[in-house]
Amino acid sequence: MVMIVSSLNVSAQTVIVKLKTVTNYDVICLQKLNRAVALVDSVVQLPEFERRIRKKITVQKKFRSKKKILARFYSGANVVDPEKDGTIDLIVSTYNKYEGGLSFGRTSERTGKITTHKCFILNNDVRCLAKHLLHEYVHSMGYKHFRIMKGFGLFHKTVPYVFGTVLGDMLDCPTCLAQEVDWVDGGCEPAEN
Repeated sequence: MVMIVSSLNVSAQTVIVKLKTVTNYDVICLQKLNRAVALVDSVVQLPEFERRIRKKITVQKKFRSKKKILARFYSGANVVDPEKDGTIDLIVSTYNKYEGGLSFGRTSERTGKITTHKCFILNNDVRCLAKHLLHEYVHSMGYKHFRIMKGFGLFHKTVPYVFGTVLGDMLDCPTCLAQEVDWVDGGCEPAEN
């Protein structure tokens, strides 16, 4: 683990990213989830990750400063588990039934559980999954996509998108497929990646 020395006058921090619970998975999904979590864990330790977040983030009402957003992230606290133990616990479940639209995952504000379409996991590069998991985790910290921002073309500037985008950029993430025709019936085969 790499120590992060913050230039935000926050003491040096570390954070551990781990899978706490995984449900409704198969072996291939679990392997990719573990690889994705390892990628998230390695990148968020880098001072460059924190620097890029500070540069891109647009502050939202609930936490009014970049310093507070980053401190909350590195503390491991979220809406469900406000304890600041320095661990980001990911609770993940997969589902098979395609629900329409471009949605392939969501986070429950009540439980913090990230639910992701199995085909998204199987048909995308592990870097896409890492980006998605971090984006969804940031939702569990209390950050949302405000619809008004979408109308102004600023949807991508919400805190979850910034965290996911920065991670994706640092991983040189390829284009991620949000949906495929064969997902409609819940059938999909793993891509070779």
